[in-house]
Amino acid sequence: MNQDNFNISMMNSSEWPEFRHCFVSSLIIPYPGEIRPGSVDLYEIDMKQIPRSPSHYLAYLSHEEHTRAANMGSQESRDFSVCSYGIRREILSRYLNINPGSISFRENAYGKPDITNQNPKFITFNVSHSKDRLIIAISMNREIGVDIQYIDDAIPVRQIAERVFSKTELGCLMDQNKKESFRTFYRIWTAREAYSKAVGMGFSLPSEDYPDFSNIREGDVMSGGDRDWYLFRTAEMNDYECCCIVSDINDHKIP
Repeated sequence: MNQDNFNISMMNSSEWPEFRHCFVSSLIIPYPGEIRPGSVDLYEIDMKQIPRSPSHYLAYLSHEEHTRAANMGSQESRDFSVCSYGIRREILSRYLNINPGSISFRENAYGKPDITNQNPKFITFNVSHSKDRLIIAISMNREIGVDIQYIDDAIPVRQIAERVFSKTELGCLMDQNKKESFRTFYRIWTAREAYSKAVGMGFSLPSEDYPDFSNIREGDVMSGGDRDWYLFRTAEMNDYECCCIVSDINDHKIP
């Protein structure tokens, strides 16, 4: 599939998923409302405000999570990993109605995690973090991907865009001044990353299989292959850009 195979159109409002965005700045994480096939929950967590004492979470973690955290280069990174794994388990446990430490994960060939426990609601999730922000996106009966990026003005965005963006995406970037181009770069980058994670291939997704994100807005539906894809952005943050993309409902998995 190439970008010409993606049709972009305005979405019927009845088709639009209900995105529920929750900003978390303490260990007290609000309980979610009832999850439905039409809803997508996003937890945006300011990790600066979470006490970096990982002892609260250690009992939850699997051997693999312990190992991954232990292999991080600094104590701060190790604590961040333990806390992020633990928070992910605490939030997912509420949707699965099981103990956080009982959740079992597996990864596909491209590294996308999935739940292996009994999952009658077909809960799906995706996680991203950058600098001090953690995003956990959860849905039901949908493929889902999320990406958050800290806007670093030291990154050579135009050189990166020349290597990975489509011609129209690159042209959109080049038409702007330096300040505008940073925001545009991260808006396109997070959309591409969220989409590649939603389809389950990450950076292994061939470049010709991405939609053109140069002019896609919320309320548009991307139709490609046998799926429709919906894009959501959290409210604009000064230092971060975040995007979530979900597929249409998988009718074969509605309980």
